[in-house]
Amino acid sequence: MAASEFLEDLVSHLPALQVLCNLGYQYLTPAEVNALRDHRKGSVLLKPILDQQLRKLNQIQYKGQTVPFSDANIKSAIDDLDVPLNDGFIKANETVHELLTLGVAPSQTIDGDKRSFSLQYIDWKNPANNVFHVTDEYEVERKGSHQHCRSASKGSGLFDVRIDRPS
Repeated sequence: MAASEFLEDLVSHLPALQVLCNLGYQYLTPAEVNALRDHRKGSVLLKPILDQQLRKLNQIQYKGQTVPFSDANIKSAIDDLDVPLNDGFIKANETVHELLTLGVAPSQTIDGDKRSFSLQYIDWKNPANNVFHVTDEYEVERKGSHQHCRSASKGSGLFDVRIDRPS
């Protein structure tokens, strides 16, 4: 390890991890993050955590009953967030921002009645219902480049904050 990388770890990287862990973020090892990403370097979503959180945060209240969202609607909500970068970063960021702030309204049939119901990615009213994770370092692959990400934090299985170091 070069002296500059060692100093970066001591001065910024490790303190950032410690602060986030002290704030209640759950630490995930890089190996755990890679497993949650199905070892796909092109994916930044922790889909198993996101799936669990979407089910926890979202239930349909309909005619006095509580009904879970269908597996297909949960999968569709996750797939909606896995935005391709074909149209560039700005468009992808706009799409993700709208999804995170507004949610989606998938259709679901209950007792023969098909309606759209709100599904939120983040519990904005009760932030304590969300989960937050932080990892040490992982690699992200895009067409034509590789990036190493440091001190990446994730909320509810979503990407949140990333501190990059040059490769």
